[in-house]
Amino acid sequence: MTSARAHAPPMPAAELLKNLGEATKQEIKLYQELIGSIFYTAIMIRLDIAYAVSQLSKFLTNSSREHFKAALHAPGYLYATRFVAIVYGPIRPGAPQLLIAGDASFASDEETRKSSHGFIFMLMCGPIH
Repeated sequence: MTSARAHAPPMPAAELLKNLGEATKQEIKLYQELIGSIFYTAIMIRLDIAYAVSQLSKFLTNSSREHFKAALHAPGYLYATRFVAIVYGPIRPGAPQLLIAGDASFASDEETRKSSHGFIFMLMCGPIH
């Protein structure tokens, strides 16, 4: 495993656009199965890919080859980061015991102009929520 592969994102940075063509039933089924597998993993053990899965899920009813290729990044990311873990440890002097941060992207979805937001609660230098 190379270090570049270990730090690759769970999906490509390029924006995924709506499929202007029409996918076959077999292509749709294959894409839905792949996204379902990734989604199950995101819910059960790997929350770090939840945003990628939510973006890929937008195309469940009419996916394209680009969507499928983007979805294949997630299993590679999961495999490359299988030994990465959250580490809780001693707090540096002067650092807060509890840290809460949030962020938002205003109208980041080009098609719907909807916003997204997120937050993190950290305790003892490790995320808890």
